[in-house]
Amino acid sequence: MTQSSTDSEGKQLTQAEAYQLDYDLHTLYQNNLPMWVITHNTKYVARPHLTSSGGVRAFKHYMLADTLEAIRAMLPPGLVCIPRYVDDDPVIVEVWL
Repeated sequence: MTQSSTDSEGKQLTQAEAYQLDYDLHTLYQNNLPMWVITHNTKYVARPHLTSSGGVRAFKHYMLADTLEAIRAMLPPGLVCIPRYVDDDPVIVEVWL
């Protein structure tokens, strides 16, 4: 999986908006797997993705924080952390399902 750390066209989400988006993804896309990918370049970015049989779709919206702990605290509750794989883009820190 490759991931850019920011997207100039995306909207920075509040924590409440991220919770609602996560709920919507789980509700509307029941045959797909929503996930949050945390990347780090100069800041930590959490961006929602949706996996399906057709591949992985990254959303333009994101959350931004100065520390890993801060970005983790912004994620919706109930998610499970998956460490990055060796083959992932180096900016990927971890994925939350």
